[in-house]
Amino acid sequence: MYIENLIKDYTSKNENLKSMTSISIDLSGYKFCLNQPRSSINVTSFQTMLHNTTNSTWIEECQEHSFTDSNNCEIMFPTIEYIEKRINLAIQEGIDITLCHIEAAHPNVFELF
Repeated sequence: MYIENLIKDYTSKNENLKSMTSISIDLSGYKFCLNQPRSSINVTSFQTMLHNTTNSTWIEECQEHSFTDSNNCEIMFPTIEYIEKRINLAIQEGIDITLCHIEAAHPNVFELF
């Protein structure tokens, strides 16, 4: 896993760096369209967008779904599994967690804390 390797590489020479390291978890989703800036989406927008998706792919390594809409834009929104995996990694490594865009999160996410 990319994040796990990054933590190990970053802190391997100085264990004290762990106390200054945190895993950032972005609780908003994103829509990626060709030749357009990435746009952040909240859970309500995500649920609306799901009605227009044409394809869904499960990404095992990340524990996330990737959706494609009728405009061939990729839509991703963090799953409970995705967030839980990062929380567990932070616990395992003994580092902090920083939550970003909590206003965009699905309400069930907060059951993990």
